[in-house]
Amino acid sequence: MIVEGTTVVVNSEDEYITAIGGNPSRFLDVEIVYPVTITQFGQTIVLNDDGDVCDFYNTLREDCANKPAHIQFFYNEGPGTPINCAYFIEYPVKITLLGTTIEIQDRQQYRDLLNASPNALNGIELVYPVSVYQVQDDDKFTFDADAEICDYLENVCQY
Repeated sequence: MIVEGTTVVVNSEDEYITAIGGNPSRFLDVEIVYPVTITQFGQTIVLNDDGDVCDFYNTLREDCANKPAHIQFFYNEGPGTPINCAYFIEYPVKITLLGTTIEIQDRQQYRDLLNASPNALNGIELVYPVSVYQVQDDDKFTFDADAEICDYLENVCQY
């Protein structure tokens, strides 16, 4: 990136906020230098222009028809979601990863496993039941199937 006329190399999402000035709502003058290579779900993606960035961003908002329920479950947790849907997962959560059962202690551990292998995206399955604490109603929801998570996010939350 070029930040205020100086070339800055960003190697991780943790470095990005610092590179743009420390505050995402009051960022410095930044220009992205293409191509940009990122890793998502264990797969390498090359972004060649602003259009590629917009296309990539739009895939993050896909519904359950296009992304496995485990992605929807973990990535819609916590702040940044509509208030009527804000929830926190009750950890630990068990998943199977390519046939091996693993107990997940937090979202970061899930992300690390997901990004470690190009086969993880389709190789992860939630072990049900899984529960969440819904913020708005001070309520607990328990899901017993992928379809229930998708129904909650697509119909209750109306993403």
